Amino acid sequence: MRIPDRWLGYFRETPRLQGHFLLSPRALAGVHYRRKENKIAGAAVLPLLPGTIVPSFDKPNLPDPALLEAKIKEAAARLRLSEKTVSCLIPDPCVRAVLLPFDSLPAAEKEREKVVRWRIQKQMPLLAEDARLVYEVLNTSPPKVFAVVVKESVIREYETVFERLHYRVGYLGIPSLSLLNLAGREEFRNSLLVNIEEDSLCLMGLVEGELSLFRLKPFAPRRIPEAAKEIENTIRFIEDREKKQVRVLGLRLGVPDPAGAVRESLRAALSIPVIEIAHPAAAGLDAADVPMALPLLGQLP
Repeated sequence: MRIPDRWLGYFRETPRLQGHFLLSPRALAGVHYRRKENKIAGAAVLPLLPGTIVPSFDKPNLPDPALLEAKIKEAAARLRLSEKTVSCLIPDPCVRAVLLPFDSLPAAEKEREKVVRWRIQKQMPLLAEDARLVYEVLNTSPPKVFAVVVKESVIREYETVFERLHYRVGYLGIPSLSLLNLAGREEFRNSLLVNIEEDSLCLMGLVEGELSLFRLKPFAPRRIPEAAKEIENTIRFIEDREKKQVRVLGLRLGVPDPAGAVRESLRAALSIPVIEIAHPAAAGLDAADVPMALPLLGQLP
């Protein structure tokens, strides 16, 4: 394994780029960020045909890359991007992520990386040869390592589509981890962040502001009652293990909910307050586009 340069060494770092894209099975979102003025100059959310993106860790993701290429081209034209290096958030199910506890870690970086690799290979013994690793040592005692694994072949599928349009992917990530950049407020210091997508449910526990749990599960929006049960079980698990109360649930709903039925059913089923994850820049976007574009706002400085 090696750490690919287009995955950041620290997953809470933000790329200082003009163009940012998010790709999901349902839609493509993009924003144009003006660094000098520190503001969003434009945004676009375009629906995708079913089957354009089929997220997978170990199988091809793009049955017909030309379909996605056409939508990226349309979005880039709307955004009026002048710079050719962009960031891209690919679907959560494209990666495997794990939070590993350690009694201690070597101080030397090379030795530390060997230890992390060994633990990853024990946890995921059937990883393919082209699996790539990026990890961060969290500020906890004893130390924990958050590691993300992705296949080079999957990375290249998405990069190639951008390259055909003469763009270079300078940063690659996933939506759920980008949401962590939006959870710095005090109210989220001891919380459970929940990202609901068309095909996945991601649960991220924060204890004293540090990541303490990361779970990614297959999901279908019609199974909201099952999601509520999974969330409640996860809250109890965190509280039992960490001896800390989970005070709020931070929600990002990446599926259509025009009447608010999904949000209300979650609020009714859960025992803690539900707060929607937000960003001040969202005020400049169309309200209908905010849920889809929200993880992109976590990419902004």
